[in-house]
Amino acid sequence: DFNARPESAEMQLLESWGLADAWKQGGDETAGFTIPSMPEPHARIDYIFVDCTAGLRAANTRVTATQNPGASDHLPISTDVGMPRCSL
Repeated sequence: DFNARPESAEMQLLESWGLADAWKQGGDETAGFTIPSMPEPHARIDYIFVDCTAGLRAANTRVTATQNPGASDHLPISTDVGMPRCSL
């Protein structure tokens, strides 16, 4: 919950440090609307970032609920994270 839009200076700074926005990495920068949770989300201010310098890769990033009445003004998101194999 960064409370910042994708084009904001805060998000650009994180990306300049080698972190990847899971929505962008998955190829769908227009997805991920999470606020307001009711009646229908129309903005994206929630993120999952993965460390590209560590070889991490996000896949299947998604909003995991269609409504979240009373619990939060945001909808929850999740992603699957792939890690490189370690050789001994």
